[in-house]
Amino acid sequence: GINGEDGATNVLNVFDNDTLNGAPVDPADVTLTETVADPTGALTLNPDGSVDVAPGTPAGTYELTYEICEILNPDNCTTSVVTITVDAPEIEALPETFAPINGADGGVTSSVLASDTLNGVAVDPADITITSTTSSDPAVTLDPATGLITVAPGTPAGTYTVEYEICENNNPTNCATVTETVVVEEATAVLSGVVYLDTNGNNVPDTDETVFDGWIVKVFDDRGDLVAEVVTDENGFYETELPIGEFTIDFCNPVNGSVYSSATVDLGASSLGVDGAPQAVVNLPIDPSGVVYDSISRQPVGNVLLTFVDTQGVALPDVCFIDPSQQNQITGPDGNYRFDIVPGADPACPTTQTNYSIVFDAPASHLDTNSTIIGVEPGFFSAPAGNGPFLVQAQDNAPQDAEDTTYYLSFTLGSGSRDIINNHIPIDPFAVARSSLDVTKVTPQRNVRFGDIVPYTITVTNTEDFPRLDVDLIDFTPPGFRFVEDTSLVDGVEIDPVISGRELVIEDEDFAPGETKTWTMMLVVGAGVSEGNYTNQAFARDSLGNEISDRAQAIVRIVPDPLFDCSELIGKVFDDRNANGYQDAGELGIAGVRLATAKGLLVTTDEHGRYHIACAAVPNGQIGSNFILKVDENTLPTGYDVSTENPRVVRLTRGKLSKANFGATLE
Repeated sequence: GINGEDGATNVLNVFDNDTLNGAPVDPADVTLTETVADPTGALTLNPDGSVDVAPGTPAGTYELTYEICEILNPDNCTTSVVTITVDAPEIEALPETFAPINGADGGVTSSVLASDTLNGVAVDPADITITSTTSSDPAVTLDPATGLITVAPGTPAGTYTVEYEICENNNPTNCATVTETVVVEEATAVLSGVVYLDTNGNNVPDTDETVFDGWIVKVFDDRGDLVAEVVTDENGFYETELPIGEFTIDFCNPVNGSVYSSATVDLGASSLGVDGAPQAVVNLPIDPSGVVYDSISRQPVGNVLLTFVDTQGVALPDVCFIDPSQQNQITGPDGNYRFDIVPGADPACPTTQTNYSIVFDAPASHLDTNSTIIGVEPGFFSAPAGNGPFLVQAQDNAPQDAEDTTYYLSFTLGSGSRDIINNHIPIDPFAVARSSLDVTKVTPQRNVRFGDIVPYTITVTNTEDFPRLDVDLIDFTPPGFRFVEDTSLVDGVEIDPVISGRELVIEDEDFAPGETKTWTMMLVVGAGVSEGNYTNQAFARDSLGNEISDRAQAIVRIVPDPLFDCSELIGKVFDDRNANGYQDAGELGIAGVRLATAKGLLVTTDEHGRYHIACAAVPNGQIGSNFILKVDENTLPTGYDVSTENPRVVRLTRGKLSKANFGATLE
């Protein structure tokens, strides 16, 4: 049982059990000769009778033959055989613990032989042979020449096994088998960036631009599952480790949860960081569409609900936005809002140029209507051609100067449209509707005739301590009245009104706190206007068409013109001798007969029996009027009675002469 790896000296001495003359041999009394040597050379017979086994001797049974002869009697000899059994050394293969390997990049483990031993010491690769027996996956292989396990690039994450056998070269059947375990991790990369206010719109976080802490960064995988959520620090910085793959990043306002921007990143295509791991830098330039602010204090206003609608006032569906949180978003203390349309996501938001508007619900401290202090730009705004976002105003916060007040509530957007940013919306800080403008209207003329020119004076006063901007002054003329050109003056300055039907409009007047403006003009009374009272109204409207004042009135009365409108009535009272009711030849007039009208007018016939009533009436201009005239029978000569109809109804026509004769006959 000699360990062949180590070998041994003085394994035995051949003289130990040899005898001479019945007594143990004294080496001095004999000669020792190796007659048949060990052919392998593993055994060595020394002169003193000791036998050595050479190190590295394979396991097995070894023999040598020797002869001893008595010195006194050289022919007195005997031979014997030495037999020594050599055992194989102990061989042991132990499993290793390897560092995890990135499956995307692949890699190589340390040597599987690190813990393996032969004869109690670490194996020398030259002394053994490695044979890979099985592997759980072709992507994980053992190289017998090096003892290293290789993981192929792109290997999925998981736990893999490789079984191998080591056998001693001296003793090929002296073997040990072990199973190694290799852990393959999912590939990871570092995603980081800065959330900042991109004041100049260059998409680069410059040192003088504001950063946002506490913003929420959400990362979604290609299935839409949330895989990471981090918050920016005081420097606006965020960082998270993610597996290799494609992801969508949402940047969320922490106050209202609204997504202000989204980005996509392919971490598999990311550049390498300083530690050799993939990394991607995705900065978010916060270009809020604008700030909702107080039109008086110029401070941001929170808790304002903003909705994006179509031209019919219908809210766009959530799918039209990069994130549903943008629709019906509520501003935080910073007043920021943002809308990002996805053209083509729904018929309500097509890829073609389409008109949209912003509507809002303000908190109780402010009005829901458009600002009456800072007027909105009219119409639908479409950003001019160019690259990058379009800045409505240069500053990224609520404008502090009265001049910096340009903003829009209606837009034309479509595929390829530029982002419209810094569109700051003012709202008025009134818990209830604003006081009305005070409007008065007077004319120095009360009674007018056709063709007369009527002067009017309208005064409009802002009774509040706040300005009123973009006010339209309206004069609503009576039917048939026409504006006399070049007679319109506002505070002494000639301003021709815009004429729309019966409305005369002075557009876009601004009123300082407590300011009064005076508007004078002249109207002419047109033909075809019947007599009666005519009311001229004046009032004010805001830029949205809402009336923001009382309606002042000035009333004039159209009176008849004696030259053109009166109807003349003439006639005769005659002696109707034949009582036929008609004045025949020879029937003379009766003088001194009195006639009376229904209104008490009395007229007496002349010496020829004739009478004349000047401007007997002003009949209705369209259908005429009835006129009643009666002969006072008491003024007829004695014995005469009226032979014609009495009283008499005459149909008068405006501006024309009528005739009514009365007959009287002697009974």
